[in-house]
Amino acid sequence: IVNPGFIIGPGNFEKSSPSIFKKLDEGLNYFPPGGTGFIAASDVANIMVTLMEKKNFGERYILVAENLTMKEVFQSIAGQLQKPIPVKEASPMILELARWAEVLRELFTGKKALVTKESVRNASIRII
Repeated sequence: IVNPGFIIGPGNFEKSSPSIFKKLDEGLNYFPPGGTGFIAASDVANIMVTLMEKKNFGERYILVAENLTMKEVFQSIAGQLQKPIPVKEASPMILELARWAEVLRELFTGKKALVTKESVRNASIRII
């Protein structure tokens, strides 16, 4: 069993973790106050193949390459996209407003909310 941290890699920018890239590309000004463990999608895939080849069944592995703040990650991604770097930490009120805006968007468009109660909670946990 593998338990990866926050997986970063290619994917659908409309869903899950890759949606951060789209939001930053659109000029997001805020970053969440927390941080977490990050790992590249390719690293997760390579580790899983290695574990299957070694037949290490019945074990649990936590896969994290680096612990970073959300500020560090958002600023790095924005820099790579050559977009303005977010400099404002989102307050709990701003995070809740974003969550409710996503709830309304989901209600009216049917597109799954990208900001959820769980994602707000997870992005607010300070690990460092």
